[in-house]
Amino acid sequence: FLSWQQESDDTWTNPEPTDIQRGFTAFMSTSLLAVDDEHRILQIIRFAGEEAGCEVRLASSPKQFMTILQERHPDIIVMDIIMPDMDGLELLTWIKNQSCHAPVILISGYDDMYLTTAKEFGSIMDQREIRTIRKPFRVDDMVEKIRDLTSSR
Repeated sequence: FLSWQQESDDTWTNPEPTDIQRGFTAFMSTSLLAVDDEHRILQIIRFAGEEAGCEVRLASSPKQFMTILQERHPDIIVMDIIMPDMDGLELLTWIKNQSCHAPVILISGYDDMYLTTAKEFGSIMDQREIRTIRKPFRVDDMVEKIRDLTSSR
């Protein structure tokens, strides 16, 4: 409260956000959880998510993703559908079993058949909303998809 400054009789401003304001902003932001086995792709997703105003958490394996999701269900999920140990269809089933209904952005560097099949499977599994994007993708395209999902919440 020490940083508040009086501009007029009834107007006060705080030029520096306080810890409370920073915490409230973080609390109110959209959470995004991404899983991909490619570190470079995860960093691009982090940048895109932060650009879209999200609090971003990253997982480099399905197992790590599962641990993070059990701690807190995200508002948006971005996931690769072809990964070692577990594919996207198995992971979509697991997400459904966790009663997590966050919209999902599926990504893949393989042909569109994989994305189409996974999207249809997710719809059957009652996932609220599923979008797809093919690797390599432009950061702007990912930002746009994330913003579309945050505005539809």
